[in-house]
Amino acid sequence: MKKPKNLRKIYSLVFISMSMVLIAVVTLIASWQSSQNLRDVSGKSLTVTAESMGDQLDQHMWARFGEVEILTQLEPFRNPTSIDRTRELINQFKETFPMFSWVGLTDAQGTVLASTDGILEGESIAERPVYLEAQDAPFIGDVHEAVLLAELLPNPTGEVMQFVDISLPINEQRPSPVLATHLSWEWAAGVERQVMEPLEADKGIELFVVSARGQLILLGPDQWVGKQVPAAVQTLSDSEWQEINWTGEGDFVTARVETDGYLDYEGLGWTILARQPIAIAYQPANELVNILLLSGLVLAILAGGFGWFFASRLSRPIQELSHAADQLRLGNRNTIPVQRGIAEFESLSMSLNNMIERLRDTRQRLGQMEQLAVRDFLTGLPNRRALDALEKEHYDYVFFMDLDGFKKVNDTIGHHAGDELLIQLAERATQFIDDEEYFSRVGGDEFVFLTRGSQEVAKSRVEQLMNSLSEPYKVEGNQVRVGVSAGGRKLKQGQLFEEALLDADDMLYEVKRNGKQAVLFFVPEKGGI
Repeated sequence: MKKPKNLRKIYSLVFISMSMVLIAVVTLIASWQSSQNLRDVSGKSLTVTAESMGDQLDQHMWARFGEVEILTQLEPFRNPTSIDRTRELINQFKETFPMFSWVGLTDAQGTVLASTDGILEGESIAERPVYLEAQDAPFIGDVHEAVLLAELLPNPTGEVMQFVDISLPINEQRPSPVLATHLSWEWAAGVERQVMEPLEADKGIELFVVSARGQLILLGPDQWVGKQVPAAVQTLSDSEWQEINWTGEGDFVTARVETDGYLDYEGLGWTILARQPIAIAYQPANELVNILLLSGLVLAILAGGFGWFFASRLSRPIQELSHAADQLRLGNRNTIPVQRGIAEFESLSMSLNNMIERLRDTRQRLGQMEQLAVRDFLTGLPNRRALDALEKEHYDYVFFMDLDGFKKVNDTIGHHAGDELLIQLAERATQFIDDEEYFSRVGGDEFVFLTRGSQEVAKSRVEQLMNSLSEPYKVEGNQVRVGVSAGGRKLKQGQLFEEALLDADDMLYEVKRNGKQAVLFFVPEKGGI
């Protein structure tokens, strides 16, 4: 006759098996899901970094073009009766904006009349694109090596000099005199440093700027500059990231973003790449998986011990735990019920709840990380991505705002002081706006304000905001004051928001041109002002 099985052993084996399977399933599912989520966050974070680099490059180019355009409106350039005076203004412009390596004014035939330090004066640049292309329209040329200026400009590093061309015709006659400039490509490295500064140095993130011509790398690690992007990287779509093997260097999480210009600057078709070694990018995910697996192993061992010593009292608690786990999986409850009466089962159920709480916290942190993608890292204000995603139908007016005198703060006190001023300004703006208004930082010292109501109400609100932001700031022991200028535009149904924002920016430009620290509304029937 077959010997009957011991009920305690049967219950112990059943309990141990069920507990280990349950814990293993929960742990493995949680580990896999959390790992995938963290990897996705890592890829999206790289994409955001690349987008930030692209946005700042486009905004910088837009600003430089605007500076050259303003220069062409000055009388010594439109009617250069005194070459010495024109040269003096060019040299002052170079001192103010040192990223312009060379600035020159030509006559209608392309002969240089006045230039930076007199370089190339009397020489003809009539065959150069910087003159020829400007005969048709304002010209912005892609990065190229120096030709005429290679031996004439100071070059302390000895490296190959590269420029971006910006040139504009002086008048509507053809051929026209041209204001030609060479913008040093070194400024792009400065933009890269600004983007990388908030990131931890040990994250191993590298940025690349790729030309639209032949996928050549314009900026990046020294060993890649001037080379073509690997074929695997070229297959990436805009705002996409993948794990890619870079020949000879290993596997990297790689994100690709295409630049699309800024406001009326259409861009040069640059592509921004951001890459990070997989071992570093996925380290948080791997650590989380190890913690979850170790937690699952510890819980499994505890469950086995409880099953062996308390088998006679485990049948009902096991059934309750299994049922609760099913309800948790189906989403009908949020926690495992605590089993009272037996200390070990109480500990087991609490441990399961702690693990679930950690998973819930992890999911919450993931949500917080995604939230950071639409927040300005310095001020905490909504950024340009948040503004683009905002539903704007219930707003009546948009204002493009800019600080007057902010550059002077950076130049005289330092960029840390400028950052502190922006942080205090954001706090004032946040306290000022109500629930039906919106305030966003879209550039260095540029902001967008959305409000509701009539033009009188909107004007009153923006003036109150400007007055508040113009009050003195206490920065590093100094009392600092900046002005605020604004351009406004009524939002009309069916109109593209970018068009309205551009109109508001035009009005801001008029305010800047006519004295600053005021607000001006766009009036369509008057062509703007």
